[in-house]
Amino acid sequence: MRNLLMVALLLTLAVGCTGKLEDKLDVLLDEQKDLRGRLAAIEQSQEELNRAAHASESKPAEGAAGTTASVHVARDSVVMSDDLAGQMAERIMAMVQQTVESTVDARIASQVGTPDDIEAIMSEVVEDEIAAKAEADRLEAETRRRKQAAEWDVRLLDRRATSAGLDDATRTAVSAARSSMNDALRTQLQELHSQNASMEEMLAAVASSRENYEIELEQIMKDEELKAFKDADWWTKRQQGHVDQLATAVNLNDEQKTQVNGAYADMRTKIGDGFVLMREGYLDGRSARQGSEIMYQSFTDTMGTILTPEQLTAYESNPDLRFGRGLRRGRGW
Repeated sequence: MRNLLMVALLLTLAVGCTGKLEDKLDVLLDEQKDLRGRLAAIEQSQEELNRAAHASESKPAEGAAGTTASVHVARDSVVMSDDLAGQMAERIMAMVQQTVESTVDARIASQVGTPDDIEAIMSEVVEDEIAAKAEADRLEAETRRRKQAAEWDVRLLDRRATSAGLDDATRTAVSAARSSMNDALRTQLQELHSQNASMEEMLAAVASSRENYEIELEQIMKDEELKAFKDADWWTKRQQGHVDQLATAVNLNDEQKTQVNGAYADMRTKIGDGFVLMREGYLDGRSARQGSEIMYQSFTDTMGTILTPEQLTAYESNPDLRFGRGLRRGRGW
């Protein structure tokens, strides 16, 4: 019966996981209950037989010695009958027990599978549930990340539009262009991802989308509005601060200042494109850090071609002058 109960327990767990075996399990449990009832009836009959035998043995003797001898013979007969009845009852119980187990095992095997099958089903269901939970968590995190990025994007866009003094119509047109760019780019990235496109191809798609957006801004805003809008960008302000600091520290001439400004702008653009891929979930932190190291080294090499040896030594010896220092600290894109 212990094995039977273990199988029933496995069935119960399997039903709890799948939700599809409840009806079959109920049928099997009803059959098991009925067979256990039959066992109980047999056990009760055996107890009644034993009580009757002991009652006959304990009756007082009547009459003479012959009668006493007859009682002894009858008592021996009763003892023999009691032993025989016990043996028969045990055999009957064993047969019923075997019938119960074989019947239930057969029903389980024919309707829901063997214990190994049930274990395999449970494993598969658990694995599927774990995978489904992981996918749900990923989608939830992705939705939350995109929502936060969209809110941040709207705030920055509104701040830049306010700083540039854009009127309501121009502000609405810029916002619509930005939203259209994001939607089209998201669709394109999904298609590239489904085609197992390389990271370079996805970055190229981001760059192309950004360039088209900048062309559209030129058509929406006047020249002075566009310049004010670009100057209000947080990255542009940060870049200008670094260039001014470097120009003072190492005494850049006008040509060097233009070249350094271009190098900063190029790295800033690559960082922005990489951030878009991170925001959309196509670039993880490890890949971002690796890309940051490559960009930092490329930027340092470029600075080596612009600065004189003395200026380069002063630049490399002062951590506060290096625009890429945040990348090397692991902050990534």
